[in-house]
Amino acid sequence: MWWVPHTHEQMQQMLQHLQQQEQQQQQQQQQQQQGHEQQQQQQQQQEQQQQQQQQQQGMVMSSSCGDSSQQQQQQQQQQEEEEVMVALTQQAQQLLKKVCLRVEH
Repeated sequence: MWWVPHTHEQMQQMLQHLQQQEQQQQQQQQQQQQGHEQQQQQQQQQEQQQQQQQQQQGMVMSSSCGDSSQQQQQQQQQQEEEEVMVALTQQAQQLLKKVCLRVEH
């Protein structure tokens, strides 16, 4: 990771920013591709959006109850966020490689 987010809010912004970048890249790629690969990418995009929605729901839940279970939820959520960030970073790197390869050809 190139930086450590301090709050859930920053985390969400970072995720959304990354996803927007990826979706833009995917859209550019889709213009150059047909059929099977295109479907796979759309699926990935939908999965990412679902993950994000689940996270937002989790945030609402953890902020509405103020006892010891909140800490556990936050810890659990931080782990999930880190996993999502790592996955997004890997996807972004893969996409960049694909884009670079295309430019080279």
